[in-house]
Amino acid sequence: MEYEGSLYAKNAVWQSDSRLKREIYLCALNREFFDDPLRGRHVIEYFPKIEKIFEGSFDDIDDLLRIHGIGARLQSKECLERAEKEALWYREKNVRIIDVNSKEYPQKLLECQDAPIVLYYMGNGDLNNTRSLGVVGTRLASEYGNTACRLLIDALGDTGFNPLIVSGLAIGIDITAHRAALANKMETVAVLPCGIDLIYPASHREDAIKMMSHGGIITEFPRAVPALRRNFLQRNRIIAGMTQGLLVAETRVSGGSMSTVEYASSYSREIFAVPGRICDANSYGCNYLISKNIASICVNSATIPKELGWTATSRTDVAMQPDLFSGAENKRKKILLTLTLGTPRSVDYLVQNTGLDFNTVSLIMLELELSGDVVADEKGEYTLSRNRKRKI
Repeated sequence: MEYEGSLYAKNAVWQSDSRLKREIYLCALNREFFDDPLRGRHVIEYFPKIEKIFEGSFDDIDDLLRIHGIGARLQSKECLERAEKEALWYREKNVRIIDVNSKEYPQKLLECQDAPIVLYYMGNGDLNNTRSLGVVGTRLASEYGNTACRLLIDALGDTGFNPLIVSGLAIGIDITAHRAALANKMETVAVLPCGIDLIYPASHREDAIKMMSHGGIITEFPRAVPALRRNFLQRNRIIAGMTQGLLVAETRVSGGSMSTVEYASSYSREIFAVPGRICDANSYGCNYLISKNIASICVNSATIPKELGWTATSRTDVAMQPDLFSGAENKRKKILLTLTLGTPRSVDYLVQNTGLDFNTVSLIMLELELSGDVVADEKGEYTLSRNRKRKI
């Protein structure tokens, strides 16, 4: 099919380049259906040879979708010329166009009925890594949330599991997860809520560039599609769908991470949540997921591999990995000796009087709170529990 004035009508190379021809058709098809993946999947499954969509009868497409005029729109000069420019731009920028029939397409994602028909991918990571973990959390991450996220990913690297870490490049837990993966030389992929030419947020562009050699960036949205509010929710299903499990490091009950949890649950993925203090709003979501048995409580480096059935690949015994929240026993004792039954003490007070750093004190206090050794008041200050057993 040739159109006067189009690039490929004048270019003999296009006539013999079946791959470019297919990429042009995929770009045209995805731009039509990226915001309606169920219908797009229906079309591409019905027409496995997508050339028939663009070179066959208009009526075949109209009848399939019961939408008059959609076939003519897909085969229009305007649609195909735009798709051609887009496909050539992807080639120039080394962006791979991966469709559902490609071996590169994430096979876990392919299990999901609403999987996108096309993914645009820039990078060199293995999207079908035998181990994969999605990591999500609040943009308003606390020092505790970021520390917990880093420690868990560090442990997965130290024990030799090295899963593909998938997140959304956002401020907070997302970027902490990506950076922790890079620090451990693990592959990590960011799923964008916009076209691949529009890194979002722009402040993380350098991180995205670093990820190209140890993972990459991926999106279902065509070039120049902005990061609209609805796109964030839509992209969350990809984070959940292309991974074996989902780790929620820190989130509010109404946080955007909870939509990813809903997708993960609907896809029958394993869900893990890092517990937080009961008085911390940023941990309400995690604590809720644990209390409702939606997520497994994640307090040490063995939890995720055990639940996902990963086998250790290093000499480090996973079972011997320390709890996320525990430090040396003498640090724990030092804190307990500083506390009293009647007088609430803040974390800052404990830092000042034990000589331990803020992160260490915060993590140990959470462990003690979970074990019932201490109780926190509405100000977040601690006292010894009257019901605790003497352990010092």
